Amino acid sequence: MQCLFVVSTLPEKGLGHLVRCRDLARFLADKNIECLFAVDWSSQDIACFLDDFQCIVTTRAADEVISLIQSENIATLIVDHYGIDEAWEKQVAPHLTKLVVIDDVKRRHYCDVLIDFKWRGSNTTSAYEGLTNPDAVHLLGPSYALMPALSRQAPARTEFTPSSLQPSRIMVGHNFLSTAQVMALATQLPDNVILTLVVGPHDNISVSNLQSCTNVEILEGKTELFSQLKDVSLYIGAAGGIIYQLRALNIPMLSFAVSDNQTSKLSDLEDIGHYFHLPSLKEAMIPKLAACLRVFLQQHKRVKALGDTAAVNVDTLGCERVYNAIYNNKIDKTTTSVTSKTFIPLCNGYELEKVDDTHINRYLVARNHPKNQIRMIDHSEISKLDHYTWWFNTKRQSYLLYERKVPQLYIWQECVVVDDITFLVGGWFVVEKETNFQSALVALQWQLKHCEENFPNTPWIAVIHKDNKFVQLLNKYLGFEEIPATHAYDSVCQSLFPHANSDEFQRVMKVPCTKEVQSS
Repeated sequence: MQCLFVVSTLPEKGLGHLVRCRDLARFLADKNIECLFAVDWSSQDIACFLDDFQCIVTTRAADEVISLIQSENIATLIVDHYGIDEAWEKQVAPHLTKLVVIDDVKRRHYCDVLIDFKWRGSNTTSAYEGLTNPDAVHLLGPSYALMPALSRQAPARTEFTPSSLQPSRIMVGHNFLSTAQVMALATQLPDNVILTLVVGPHDNISVSNLQSCTNVEILEGKTELFSQLKDVSLYIGAAGGIIYQLRALNIPMLSFAVSDNQTSKLSDLEDIGHYFHLPSLKEAMIPKLAACLRVFLQQHKRVKALGDTAAVNVDTLGCERVYNAIYNNKIDKTTTSVTSKTFIPLCNGYELEKVDDTHINRYLVARNHPKNQIRMIDHSEISKLDHYTWWFNTKRQSYLLYERKVPQLYIWQECVVVDDITFLVGGWFVVEKETNFQSALVALQWQLKHCEENFPNTPWIAVIHKDNKFVQLLNKYLGFEEIPATHAYDSVCQSLFPHANSDEFQRVMKVPCTKEVQSS
């Protein structure tokens, strides 16, 4: 049997299409299927990626490919190229036993089998409805992610525990950071952290300039990264197909969208266990990136554990499933699992969920909502890198209030120590819509009772925006009172909230009945 791959190899499109087709071709070759490649641009570097597979440079014209199909006795054609459209496919299809198309941007196609392993949440299975001929088989979702297969005996997930005795490795994806950015990042990381920089054939990296960086190692001339990932604790780079390889190995990634096809809903990425994604990376963000990476390594166990919360499994068997679908008409569906949550029942349809690390992105979205920003001490939007760094350092405990299964507001508290005295500080903010008095009251009453039981005789300190009459009324109802300027807690409040000036914010306290506090 003969199989022809028509693949994009133009430098401006990257090598992702070529690598995933090469991985599939290797699997097919092991099944005694002879594979060859038709590419639109070639070089010695491209040839290195293709092992010993025959490679032909072509214009991609339908007539030219049809001639190649006939001369090479091709039965199966696999296309992975944005430059090939439905009209081309209709011309070529009659000359084949099977036409297989790989895509990730939901274009129209005429084919026997369509592969798109991008996870789109509940829309995954219907992503190509009406976009293909009715009899086309759709292989959709991460079950069909194309990557090298681990041996049956090998563990599916890597295990890595950073320690002071061994260096931590952060792999930097190719064509992602400039030479200057790599050097700047390297200087802001601890000495025991090594940046493993992947340099591809199309990358504009000055390797000689990086030789002065003792904690940068160059990975150049590698045609696949899968085997190199076993010693990596973190990966940063473009949000391409590498995401699925990293998820299969449970290696945390901080990803960035560098092209339109790398834009994904954050909730869809979270479904596969990937929580750290930014729309872009700018030069000025390097110090914040360094700070975030330092925290990720310090809290590596927590960061990595987020991968275990995935509702959608990603493994290394995609090539096998694609082979079975094409040649054996056997279709495996992507499976999902539902993680059960524990709720604290309240009254009248209200319940609380204790916030864990899976809330990291939702928490930020709520905090940055305009309705909340305007009432905060700092009105500016919090960046993702700042938030990720803060999240793994904060000591606050947070809860999410639901009303009849609909999220309403986040509520939080934290114990702080000032002059050897423990205080409670806290707050709340809505998820999206304005909440009503009843919802806020239910949450705050539970919080006060919870803290009285767990932190007895601990006074509360808070600041409230003077324009926020709703919260002022609510806190007064719950027993909070304004702190007199002569009270000992006034200076405590100033030290805890230094940017909350008295012209704009009211300082309040709630002192337990057993607590006696002297005014100065």
